[in-house]
Amino acid sequence: MDKEAMYIINLKTSEYTNIKSESTSKRGYVNMEMNDELSLALNVDSKAVGFWRNILYLFKTEADIAMLLHECAGKSRREIDKYVTRVRKDKINNEKYSSVDEFIECYIEDKTGALERLFQEPIDATKLSKLTTNDPRHIFTIHSKLPFAVWFMSFVIYL
Repeated sequence: MDKEAMYIINLKTSEYTNIKSESTSKRGYVNMEMNDELSLALNVDSKAVGFWRNILYLFKTEADIAMLLHECAGKSRREIDKYVTRVRKDKINNEKYSSVDEFIECYIEDKTGALERLFQEPIDATKLSKLTTNDPRHIFTIHSKLPFAVWFMSFVIYL
């Protein structure tokens, strides 16, 4: 079971210690309270909300966080972004829908979850409000014609 956690980061070794465990989030991924040590380890301001949302969405387990720290601690923001983009593309490839029918079924059951799986990014109410259609077949068809790693907000332009 994924746990909500807060980490203390050793900046010299990039090792982390889980200092708090509580309940799981609604979507089942790890929520981390961004602390100064993690921001320092990645040299990214804790106020970079979009960045941290994507990090928390893509790196859901303690092992994922450890790999992120191993690969990115002390690196430039550009290098971190390249790594995060590669991870996102891998997740898109590995978790993609096998058919339009599978997407439609998931979309009917959980619209937000289906879109998050399709785009491999967190979809909040603001993003969801930009969706101009509620037809999952149309969404999937348009998505399949675009570059596979298109971001949601770029995708909605084509609807």
